[in-house]
Amino acid sequence: AGYGYNSQDPLSIKHSLDGMVLLMSFIPAGFGILATVLMLYYPLTDAQQKQMTDDLIARREG
Repeated sequence: AGYGYNSQDPLSIKHSLDGMVLLMSFIPAGFGILATVLMLYYPLTDAQQKQMTDDLIARREG
């Protein structure tokens, strides 16, 4: 539907395969790269991470 697939038309397979390649490789890779960049610039220091870990441990212990 989105990439022109029609099960009755054998000529539409090439166009549909191009769409599948985009959906299964380049688009997810783009989101992965974007997520990596966002994580690299997220302002979380080692001290903040240790404090959060300590707080969670304290909550679990009661």
